[in-house]
Amino acid sequence: MWPLKITALALTLLPLVVSCSENESQTPTAKGPETRSAAAQAEPQIVSGADFQQQVLASSEPVLVDFYADWCPPCKVLSPKLDRLAQEYVGKVKFVKIDVDGAAELSRRFAIEAIPTVIIFVEGKEAHRLRGNRSAGDYRAVLDRIIGQ
Repeated sequence: MWPLKITALALTLLPLVVSCSENESQTPTAKGPETRSAAAQAEPQIVSGADFQQQVLASSEPVLVDFYADWCPPCKVLSPKLDRLAQEYVGKVKFVKIDVDGAAELSRRFAIEAIPTVIIFVEGKEAHRLRGNRSAGDYRAVLDRIIGQ
């Protein structure tokens, strides 16, 4: 009889526990919900070949695409630079990453011969290409010229 009472009590409290956990996930942080969503936008998105059309070519804002591979040391050095640039250009330029090992068709389509390769697309067309691990200033100069700053 005793285990039955505990089970009944647990079932009675379950909706309350679930409700509390849902509310916790919606509670804004000290920075507020606006900052959290802006931070999420500032991080480059990993895009697959299936998402490329919608996320890159159909984008209304310029898109910087980092063609990379997890095993590539220069790609690993470039990644934090692009993360910082993504924070600087929130709302002006979208940043995405494409793993060339998982998107061979896109690599062929855009003639990616070396990684890292960064291509900036404007209105669905390639506007500029940078190969190798370049300085943040090189990427910033190209982006500023493209967005007209």
